[in-house]
Amino acid sequence: MASWEELARNFLLEEEEEDEELFFILLPAVMPFLDEEKTPEHTSSLPGAKKVKEILEGHENWCKEEFRMEAEIFRAIANFLRAENLLRDTRGMKIEEQLGLLCSCSLIIQAQRG
Repeated sequence: MASWEELARNFLLEEEEEDEELFFILLPAVMPFLDEEKTPEHTSSLPGAKKVKEILEGHENWCKEEFRMEAEIFRAIANFLRAENLLRDTRGMKIEEQLGLLCSCSLIIQAQRG
């Protein structure tokens, strides 16, 4: 009868062989993605309305990350609010900037609540 240590050693060796087989299967599938050229996402140093405009016109993931919606949806909401007179551009802030600020604040609150 084999000892506990011997059984454990045999089990680990079998697991190691299975891991190596899995590695040789996964590696060719993952390799093409490792060489993909990445596009920078967060590149703005601008304040306010210019930053909102840059987010909406920039990398598609940037708007999704900053406002949790696609740029087209963000613009549609801003246009709806403008058309229904629910929000108005002010001297200091356009509707897009107001909506961006609301989205940013709600994300901060959501993150704090965890």
